[in-house]
Amino acid sequence: MTRAGDRVKDASTLERVMSCLAAQLKFQSLQAMLEGRRIKKVEFTNETQFVGIWLHLDNKEVVVVSMAELSLTMLLRDPDVARQEQDLYYKTHVYRPTRRRRHKKGASANAKET
Repeated sequence: MTRAGDRVKDASTLERVMSCLAAQLKFQSLQAMLEGRRIKKVEFTNETQFVGIWLHLDNKEVVVVSMAELSLTMLLRDPDVARQEQDLYYKTHVYRPTRRRRHKKGASANAKET
């Protein structure tokens, strides 16, 4: 059995999977579904660890695609993306001015109700 983090073993396992008949049938089915179709709409979604690409085809099928360069790790390697993400983080999470109290200190919020 292979460990998930072992790239050499993962690559050779995937190579064997890709060459087996059951996988080949899946690939052919997918190929038949996609060939000759047109993309009507493209959407980008947050899939937690990568940006998902949703391709809406002319036959109303939707195909979700992931690309290595749209993984969170790869996106954050771009200095502009990393800097802008950090700026957004600090703007929304780090500095928040405190709110003023609406009632006098020591007065109970329920005092009017009793």
